[in-house]
Amino acid sequence: MTKELLAKAGSIAGRNWAPGVAIAAGAIATFVAIYYARLPLLEWNLFRQTQTALTSYWMIEEGWRIPYQTPVVGYPWELPFEFPIYQSIVALIAWATGFSLDPVGRLVSFSFLLACAWPAFQIARRLELPRDAAWVFCALLWSSPLYLFWGRTFTIETAAVFFSLAAIPYALDLRDTHPSYWSAALFAFFGSLAMLQKITTAVPVLMVMGLLLVVGHVRNNGWRLPCWSKLGLVAAAFLVPLVIGLAWTRYADHVRGQNFLGQTTTFAAQSSYYFGEMSDRLNFDWLKTVFWDRVIDKNAAGFLGVSLIAAGLIWTDHRTRATLFICLILFAMPILIFFRVHWFIEYYQTASALFLLGALAIATVVGLRQVTNPPLAVPLVTAVLVLANLFHFSTGYGHYLTQTLDASHTRALAVGDVIQRYTAEDSAILVFGLLSNDAAYPVVSWSSEIAYYSRRKAFTVEDSFESRIWDDPASYLGGKELGAIVICAEDSLDRYAPIIRKYDPDPSPGVFEVRGCYVWLPGVQSIVLANGEHREKHLLGDGKDSGRRASH
Repeated sequence: MTKELLAKAGSIAGRNWAPGVAIAAGAIATFVAIYYARLPLLEWNLFRQTQTALTSYWMIEEGWRIPYQTPVVGYPWELPFEFPIYQSIVALIAWATGFSLDPVGRLVSFSFLLACAWPAFQIARRLELPRDAAWVFCALLWSSPLYLFWGRTFTIETAAVFFSLAAIPYALDLRDTHPSYWSAALFAFFGSLAMLQKITTAVPVLMVMGLLLVVGHVRNNGWRLPCWSKLGLVAAAFLVPLVIGLAWTRYADHVRGQNFLGQTTTFAAQSSYYFGEMSDRLNFDWLKTVFWDRVIDKNAAGFLGVSLIAAGLIWTDHRTRATLFICLILFAMPILIFFRVHWFIEYYQTASALFLLGALAIATVVGLRQVTNPPLAVPLVTAVLVLANLFHFSTGYGHYLTQTLDASHTRALAVGDVIQRYTAEDSAILVFGLLSNDAAYPVVSWSSEIAYYSRRKAFTVEDSFESRIWDDPASYLGGKELGAIVICAEDSLDRYAPIIRKYDPDPSPGVFEVRGCYVWLPGVQSIVLANGEHREKHLLGDGKDSGRRASH
């Protein structure tokens, strides 16, 4: 009897090991997402997180509009980039429930990551892959350090990934001799959402899917054109998202062009930032940084993952090799097309790494079964891959989650708290010298953390624009009262004294030191920080501030 029970239990475990591993990985990811949901948006890449959150915040405060507000670079406050699908969902949930915006944004982002399981199973079914392959993909995705961390940040990345992945099953349906209108419509629908949410994530997927359809048709039918009904249906399915995406890009460029600093962020102005030069793609150090250091080594078990995929490309059947090859193309294409921005910003690799994980899942489940006999080989290798991911997360991104981020220790929260308590709600602020160090190299830019946590519309001045607005920077606030000037620069504080004197009639204007920044508050003689510390005015021009630098 005992033997029978053990045999039955072993049989059940043998059939359900893959769902078990995926559910365990998903449970760990869910715990991390929920446990750290209330963490301020400052653990890493606060530039992008707070910029995205700023949009949702002002949707709640002043209503939804197509030219949505991101009030960080002065008036006019509209600064649209992607269509605000994710930001609108977050704003709606936070407004309807009254929950705090930061955790809502994080959990909505994480929900999109979990939802990637749905298209994964759809793709596996259409490619006639074992269901275990989809389960292993989910386990790798949800344990991957890249997604375990960025999947619970206040960013659009997982929404863009989900919409792009959701379009793929319906692109595969278009291979049929007589594809259905439903498949074409759903591909156009999800493809359009992907293009609107993030064009740099969606374009490579649409390109590869279109090329796959052409190659498949030529292979099966030669160069003879398909029937006109299929040709028209497939063309419409691809043209709809492309036209919608390009139309939104043109519109967003036009709106941003009305803003003084926004003129420099149009697609034409930023094309070199996105695409880079051919020499960038031949830079071995950059290639190693993006492909190996950030993705393969930490998210695909390094040489083990490469060996598994290589074995699959060499020893498996033709169909499996073709599927692996397509996954690798989908992995490489976003990086190679938009190489400069992928090198500059780490979270961009979320657009491509999941396809490497897809290749690894197929190589593990299908490839190992074709080249080795031991029944436990696939479960054991899968467990090793997942554990390797979790180890790399704990020794890498995981450190960011254990930081002390509160108004007593963190600059953006401390400065934001002071501005909220000592300025009028309808006032606006000027911010100088705000350093963003979350990318490949630090830049003084229009990072949004002080604008977001102060709950004030802001003109955060990029260093290259200071000379152009020096005479009257407050004129870029759209007529709003100047509530505060914040200086977080490494330059001597004396450098900014002339700007403060423009707006302060006091012959000896002063500023308050707040966690390494200096804050000018008109008419305020002393302040109390969030931790109870008192601050008195530091007078400008008395010689004490000469050469003083703000710490970062």
